[in-house]
Amino acid sequence: MQKAIRVLVANRPRLMRELILTTFADQPDIEIVGEVGDESEISESVKRTLPNFVVIALDQPGKRPAICDELLREHPEVRVIAVEIADVGPVGKRRPVGRRPPSPQQRRRDQAAR
Repeated sequence: MQKAIRVLVANRPRLMRELILTTFADQPDIEIVGEVGDESEISESVKRTLPNFVVIALDQPGKRPAICDELLREHPEVRVIAVEIADVGPVGKRRPVGRRPPSPQQRRRDQAAR
């Protein structure tokens, strides 16, 4: 039997942690070894739980958190998955991540052009 993949979920947004935990819950080959909500606890939790992967939410789109560099330096055997939260506009309309929402003036121009 193959060993389970050990995952530490380390995200400040509680909703993001719950989404990841729910996604992995039914996967028999994935074992959630811990859940961390505070970035200051991540490094100690990695030492204690020895995960194969750490899932971290990006605070700022396109910018890697400093904790990622620390983990890669101190625990080179651990893989870090940084998840960016998509920026969602009105229901049913998604905007590309990192793109600002249109200004009210731009929305008026877009509506007038239709």
